[in-house]
Amino acid sequence: MTGSSIALLGDIDGTLLDCGMAPVAAGRPPAARVLDLELDWQRLDTAGATDLAIAARICRQAGRSERWAQSLIRAYLAELPGRMAERPAQPLPNVPPLLAALSHQAHYHCLLLTGNVQAAARIKLASCALADTIQEGGFGDAGLERRQVAQQALRLARRVGGKGVRVLVIGDTPRDINCARHIKARVLAVATGRFSRRELAPCRPDGLVEVLPAGAEFFDLVAALLEDQGQPGSVSPA
Repeated sequence: MTGSSIALLGDIDGTLLDCGMAPVAAGRPPAARVLDLELDWQRLDTAGATDLAIAARICRQAGRSERWAQSLIRAYLAELPGRMAERPAQPLPNVPPLLAALSHQAHYHCLLLTGNVQAAARIKLASCALADTIQEGGFGDAGLERRQVAQQALRLARRVGGKGVRVLVIGDTPRDINCARHIKARVLAVATGRFSRRELAPCRPDGLVEVLPAGAEFFDLVAALLEDQGQPGSVSPA
């Protein structure tokens, strides 16, 4: 696999960063202003979901049509910078040095595959000075479904890495694993988010670790996971 092009498609929340409760705090005032709703976050299935899907669920919780979702997201994006300034995201173990090391590897392409809309992703990364290290990829603007985000990320991976690029999705939720399968990519699951190693194992990721390994251990793991991987298959219709 020496010299071949590799695209790493990484999730943000629970994989690269711990954003704590700042996004929840940013979501409550818009729900009250836009929808007159006292948001019950516990009723929302947010792990690995796109921002559009979460906004649509909040609209349903308020008894409103999903056409209110975009207004809700705009209000959320106005609120989020202040909340992240108060409680900046914390990089998860080994993430900053790993991103720095990857930036010196010409055949590696670090991209995002996140349910966050692009503006929210950049706000979160900027809160802990990582916005310049990883900027492009698939974002929650692509649609309600995580697989639509994966399709967007795969198209970009092929543009920057060529049609024969080897693709590894890195994420912390079952939805990350499922969307990797949708684009026929290998997947490394990390138990740094809401789901434990035991909860992620039944989803059968290609690799499963407690935290992202550092340095040579990470590169060895990627090589093992992508060994004999062919070109990711054609994407099925959304």
